[in-house]
Amino acid sequence: MRDQVHVLTRRFASWGKLGRVWPLSPGVSAVILTVGAVAWILSGQIGSRSESAQANQAAGAKIGAGGHTDAPAMPVQVVTARAEDREIVARLSGRTEGGRRVALRSETAGRVAAIEARKGSRIADGAIVLRLAPDDRPAQLEQARALVRRRSMEAENASTLQVRGFQSEVKVAETASLLADARAALAAIQLDLERTTVRAPFAGVVDSLDVEIGSVVAVGSSLGTLIDLDPLRLVAFAGERAIARISAGMHGIARFPDGRERTGLVTYVSASGDAATRTFRVELAIENPGGVIPEMLSAEMILPLSRVPAVKVSPAVLVLDEAGRVGVKLVDSERRVAFRPVEIVADDADGFWLAGVPDGATLIVVGQEFVKPGMVVAAVPAGQASVPPVARAPAAGAPQGQPPAR
Repeated sequence: MRDQVHVLTRRFASWGKLGRVWPLSPGVSAVILTVGAVAWILSGQIGSRSESAQANQAAGAKIGAGGHTDAPAMPVQVVTARAEDREIVARLSGRTEGGRRVALRSETAGRVAAIEARKGSRIADGAIVLRLAPDDRPAQLEQARALVRRRSMEAENASTLQVRGFQSEVKVAETASLLADARAALAAIQLDLERTTVRAPFAGVVDSLDVEIGSVVAVGSSLGTLIDLDPLRLVAFAGERAIARISAGMHGIARFPDGRERTGLVTYVSASGDAATRTFRVELAIENPGGVIPEMLSAEMILPLSRVPAVKVSPAVLVLDEAGRVGVKLVDSERRVAFRPVEIVADDADGFWLAGVPDGATLIVVGQEFVKPGMVVAAVPAGQASVPPVARAPAAGAPQGQPPAR
């Protein structure tokens, strides 16, 4: 500072001599001296700032080139991952369906005369569900039988005469044809009379009845619905990733909302996915004695797929990378953070089991939210030290290995 004052004084003296060579008014001289003083002071400040900027740029280049600073690395708490053999299972949400379901329909026209089965009741195979009024069918049956007897006698007489030479072969063939027509008519009326009694095609539960006594039905009219609940089907839909591991013949478990479980066998895996949801239908057949488990009940289908080494962690350890993948953060041998994608293979009440974490890896369990892959950190065994409760992500351009700016 003294040097600057001394130089300024000398320049003032020289400007004074200049005034003697070129005469100047006192006001102009004062202005010249003031401007010169201000310019001199500003030139010194600008030079100092330029030197400071050059020094900062050199320091930044040193850090960018791999230089180290004396600032401490970001502390994180870690544990050593221990892998155990765990089973990968597919958990699919589904619903129950009857093993068989059939709509009972009338095979003949008529009036409902009696209903033998109650709605919701369980009936045996071949049991009568309802009866239609026979009307004139018994009379038609007797008429058909009498016609068959007559045509039989005519055919026998024609054959006897033909043997004696008194009847032509054409007449014999005609009587045989008439006999066949009569027998067909008899069979038709017998079948129509049998169809007035509607029977269960298999053992099951009468899920619905669509008619009442006195209802008039036509051929094909709906009479009710019969379902078979043993075996029961659990139907679920698997995603694109899981379907490749599921095949018919696999064993599975059906878990119901009340805690009941039933083991079963995969009987069907769709070869074509749903166009809207990109999911595939999977059916698990389970035993249901007595039909105690109803249809359309929500249930979870659990299918064991394979066994893999997995590590158990708290859900708080999981993070997402920039691509949205679920994973964890590890510390490598150079004390740098690394992201590792994982797959959740199972879950317990107190944590998740992850596949994809190497056995013996150094897993960050506290502080993983505040460090990024590639940063140098100070790994501290969990429970021995605490990571600062409030931390921020490193500022843009901050060198790795330094704590984030406050």
